Amino acid sequence: MEETYLIQYNGMLYRHPRQINQRGFTYDEAISYIEKKQWKNARLISIKEEIEKYKLQGNPMDKGLLDSKVYDYETWRKAYMDNNINGIRLPIYINTNEEYIEELENIYKKYLFEINKPAFAYEDGLVSEVENTCKSIIGIIKMLIKGDAFDAESQLKDMIEKFSVHPFFVNDLDKSYSFRGIAPYIDLQKKGHEDIYREMRTQELSFFRVRTKKEIVKNDISKLTHIVHLPYEMRGNASNMRFSKVGCPCLYLGTTTYVCCKECGWDVSNEEMFAASFVPNEQGKKLKILNLTISQALINGIYHKSIDNPEIMEKLQIMMLKIFPLVIETSFSVSEKNREIKYEYLISQALMKVINEIGIDGIAYLSMKGKDEFQYPQGVNLALPAWDITEEKQYSSICDAFCISLPIKFCQQDAGAKKSYINSVYKKINRFGMENYISKTDVDGKENYYGDTKYGKFDNYLVSQPLNKFQS
Repeated sequence: MEETYLIQYNGMLYRHPRQINQRGFTYDEAISYIEKKQWKNARLISIKEEIEKYKLQGNPMDKGLLDSKVYDYETWRKAYMDNNINGIRLPIYINTNEEYIEELENIYKKYLFEINKPAFAYEDGLVSEVENTCKSIIGIIKMLIKGDAFDAESQLKDMIEKFSVHPFFVNDLDKSYSFRGIAPYIDLQKKGHEDIYREMRTQELSFFRVRTKKEIVKNDISKLTHIVHLPYEMRGNASNMRFSKVGCPCLYLGTTTYVCCKECGWDVSNEEMFAASFVPNEQGKKLKILNLTISQALINGIYHKSIDNPEIMEKLQIMMLKIFPLVIETSFSVSEKNREIKYEYLISQALMKVINEIGIDGIAYLSMKGKDEFQYPQGVNLALPAWDITEEKQYSSICDAFCISLPIKFCQQDAGAKKSYINSVYKKINRFGMENYISKTDVDGKENYYGDTKYGKFDNYLVSQPLNKFQS
C-alpha cells in the first residue's frame, strides 16, 4: 500500500484537495503540491505513522468499503476532530496535605495524556510547554513549602505575564469573561444572538458580600465598614484563606449571595447572615481582573474545527489549555482541619502579590464549595487584595471602586423592584420558550432556577436597596 501524507505549513494542515473520498497526498503528490505553492520549510506527516503513534482505531465496518488511503485518512481525521479533554473535573476533593502533591502530579499526568493527541499535537510546542508549566508549578509549590517565596513568585510572575496581554484572561472588570461571558468579545459570538449579547454587555453588574455571626452575639453589623475587608488595625485577624493570609486582608465578593454563604460556611441553625450588594462604579469597572474561571467544559465548548473561520477560537482554546494547569492547582479542596500550612493555598496566596506587581487588581475564580465545575455564572468569586492599607489608611481604595448597600440580615425578604445581574441576564425561559439550563444551579442539593430560590430573591432585594459611596 502506498503511504500517504499530510502537509504542515505555517501552522496549518493540508490534505489532498479532492472533495469526495478525501485522503492524504501520496509522496509525489505532496512534493508537487509544495513546489506549486512555493512553500519553504513545509513538513510531511505520515498518516500511517500517526495512526501507529497514537494507536488510532478506525471503524471496522468501513475497512472493506473504503479505499485504504481514504480509510487511513478517515481514521486520522476523526481523531484530529476530537479536541475535547476528559476526566479533569473540578473542584478536586482530597483529605490531607500529604495527598496534595501526589494527587496534583497524577492529574497533571492525566491532563498531559489528554492533550498529547492529534487534535493538539500539531500546535508547535504546546505539549512541551504545558509539560514544563506542570513541572514548574510543582517546583513552585515545593519552594513555597520551604519558605523560598522570592524565586517562587518570580516564576509565577513570568507565567502570568504570558497571559496578561490576552483580553480573555486579563481585562477590565466590566469586560471580563468571568462576569459578562463572551458578550464583550465580538469575535467569539454566534450570529443571530446580538440582542442577548447586548443585554449581557449592558446590564449593571452586581456582586455580593456576606458576614455571619452567632445569634447570641450582639456585635453590630449595620455599617459599610462592617461589610468590607478588615481594617489595617485588625489585619492580624485576617484568615488564612485561598487568596489571602494572616496580615493581608482581601475583599472577597461573589456573583450571588448563595456562593458567598457557601464560602463562609453559614450555619443556618445558630448563625445570622448579613449581606450587601456591591455595584462597580466607573473606577470599579476599570479594575484589571485575572480570569481563572476556566473549566474542562469551557475548553471543550469554546471551539470546534467544523465552524467557519475557526482560527480565533482555536487560538483561544490553545491559550486555555496552557493556563489550565494553574487553574487545576488552585482548584483543590482539602478537608483536613487545623493545618499550620495549607498547601493548596500557597500558590493562590503568592499570586495575589504577583498580580499586584504587574498591574492586576484581582482574581476571578470558580468556588471550591460547589458540587462540580458547572457553577458558572452563579458560583463565581472575586478576590481583591487590600495591599494599600496603612495605619493612616485603614481601608483600601479598592472599596472606593464600588457603591455598596448597607448590610441587611437575611430573613427571606420579598424580591425587590430590581433584579441582580445574574437573575436579569440568565432567565428561566430562553427566547425559544425552553428552560435555560445555564440559569439553573445546585442550591442545597437541589437543581433549580436560581432566581426562584430564596437566595435569588434575596439578591434582587439587595440590589433594590439604596447604594452608598465608600470613602477609604
